[in-house]
Amino acid sequence: MLTPHPIKKTRVAWSTAAQEHLLSWMEETGNYDRYYSASKVLDGRQRSSGETKVSISKQSVTHLAGVGVTKTDEQVRTKITNFEDKWKEAHQ
Repeated sequence: MLTPHPIKKTRVAWSTAAQEHLLSWMEETGNYDRYYSASKVLDGRQRSSGETKVSISKQSVTHLAGVGVTKTDEQVRTKITNFEDKWKEAHQ
């Protein structure tokens, strides 16, 4: 019996326009603040109820789809983390 090869995920780069649409969504009042504070209480511990980064990133996926950009919530979370890392690096 042949073992099927695992499906390789192909990396699809974000276009400049797609990144700009995501940044625009993040800049809308409250979106990034909700994302940043999702699943955390004031002392930094994780909580199990309320909005999560997954649920908020799914909202951004819907926004992106509305402007013709197809991404998954995982891709959005990865890109936001990338933006955060680059911002921290630039402000050290």
